[in-house]
Amino acid sequence: MGADLTQWLEQHPQVLVVLPDEPNGDWRAQAGYGWIFKAWFGSWRQSWAAREAIREAGWDARYWGRKLRVTVTDGYDGEKLTEFVLGRYPSARRIQLRCD
Repeated sequence: MGADLTQWLEQHPQVLVVLPDEPNGDWRAQAGYGWIFKAWFGSWRQSWAAREAIREAGWDARYWGRKLRVTVTDGYDGEKLTEFVLGRYPSARRIQLRCD
């Protein structure tokens, strides 16, 4: 993994980034079938509140109990959404950014 991704993941230990291949250059610019953001919260209430905040910020969040799913345009958008969620909900249990 690139140094920038390793450093970012060290700063965000509850985040997992899944890429189709070893990054060649900036990990956020990886291409594939699409990027997906998933976040797990400790309660349904917190998940619901996070979904509303994410929607107000312009992303289309889908609610599945304590898990939210958002289709993001690319890794840059995913990183921005991750920072947004962790800034408001630092107790989020786990976040996955996935490029398939």
